[in-house]
Amino acid sequence: MNKLKDRQTGLLYGSYCADALSLGVHWIYDTNELAQKHGRIAHYKAPGGDSYHPHKQAGDQGHVGDQALCLLKFLTKEKTWNSSHFMDH
Repeated sequence: MNKLKDRQTGLLYGSYCADALSLGVHWIYDTNELAQKHGRIAHYKAPGGDSYHPHKQAGDQGHVGDQALCLLKFLTKEKTWNSSHFMDH
């Protein structure tokens, strides 16, 4: 793999891992509240029943990861960007 492909792959894997890691604490933007409730986030956590993702499991993608994966599949298939085709996809 060339350096650009290595960086692109790293970017994708990093974004998917970060999205999954944040799923259990998603929507808590107050850093003090986050620290008090969860401490340092070092492993995947399931979202609470009162979250926006009550049926997701620890390690699942949130909506951002789901959308990014859909976009990646589209671009891999189409090899180009077309917003109309993406919306149909």
